Amino acid sequence: MFYKTEQECREIAECLGYDHGKLARAESAPPCSGCIRVFIEDERARSFAIANKLVSFLDDFSSCLTWVNEYGIWPSWENWHLYNRLRSSYGDLRELHTAPGHKFYGYERPDLITLIDLMILFGWGGHVLASSGAMYISHDGWVRIFVSDKNEEILQELESWQLKFEVE
Repeated sequence: MFYKTEQECREIAECLGYDHGKLARAESAPPCSGCIRVFIEDERARSFAIANKLVSFLDDFSSCLTWVNEYGIWPSWENWHLYNRLRSSYGDLRELHTAPGHKFYGYERPDLITLIDLMILFGWGGHVLASSGAMYISHDGWVRIFVSDKNEEILQELESWQLKFEVE
């Protein structure tokens, strides 16, 4: 995993084919017809399993950017010590606001799952961008998924997990 500044996140997002304006709108409105919004506010006890399932929707990817842009909203949920220890284990001592991007290679799926798990637990929000699809995780307890070619499969998985969702 490599940590990236906000400017580096914008450049990586563009290389993956994501326009910054559309990303900003994805936080409040669906960027595409047929996006799936999953409600996870009451699912923190299953955060690791949900993170694992969300990453599985991205199929194989050579790289993935997770760009955390919402934090500090629910301070009593955050464990900064845990996050900073995780980050320092990769040799990066910068703070999240300095380098909010986390770039993962395909073989680092477990690391991506762990970060998404922490985002859910901490009440953080941000973009998860891969060439195979994207997600927006909101601090308000929902995830917007846009992986258009797998919607039916995703809907079946969400139903089997008894997660609340809507197609936008």
